[in-house]
Amino acid sequence: MDFNDKINMTDTQEPEIKTQSKKKKFRYYDSYISKVLKEVSNDSGITNNAKQQLNSILITFSRIIANNALELTTLSGKRTLSEKEVSSAVQILLSGELKENAVNEGNKSIDKFTDNTENKGSSRQSRAGILFPPSVTEKFLRQFDSSNMMVTNKSPIFMAAVIEYLCMEILDQSVNESRTNNRVRLTVKDIELAIRGDNELNIL
Repeated sequence: MDFNDKINMTDTQEPEIKTQSKKKKFRYYDSYISKVLKEVSNDSGITNNAKQQLNSILITFSRIIANNALELTTLSGKRTLSEKEVSSAVQILLSGELKENAVNEGNKSIDKFTDNTENKGSSRQSRAGILFPPSVTEKFLRQFDSSNMMVTNKSPIFMAAVIEYLCMEILDQSVNESRTNNRVRLTVKDIELAIRGDNELNIL
């Protein structure tokens, strides 16, 4: 193979590398928001801008919960972050019924995961009966591999259930707003009005 052949081979391979890097782009909760929306309202849609805004909100919640959980684990002198620390972090962030319901959803997912021993080969989210993937929340808890803290198998499940619940609450309120304004697809305005119209979400 001469030098020109090597150049030609490299040129033809470049687009493939670019395509692969596009496929690997991390989308966080982006693709799961639509699935949750179908659970809330089967006949509603959501614009891309609204989905991106909601995705950003959920990422912010995830970072705060993960940071609080890590701080609580460090303060207690532990080397392993468990669902107890995640639960405490959620209670610090939320208030009122939102807090109670979020913690209940987290505990419910853990109970389902523990009881569902028949499907041990299936994913954690299907065993826990949730739509949001614990693999994503685990990345936040591990600080995207920059933390040396150990993380239990159940703590990302608890956190995923909480983030999914918050997503569902926001979407539920947003659907009501969109229907009031005779819209089928949720917009950024619907999400904004929904959050402002709910006292606990507005404080959050």
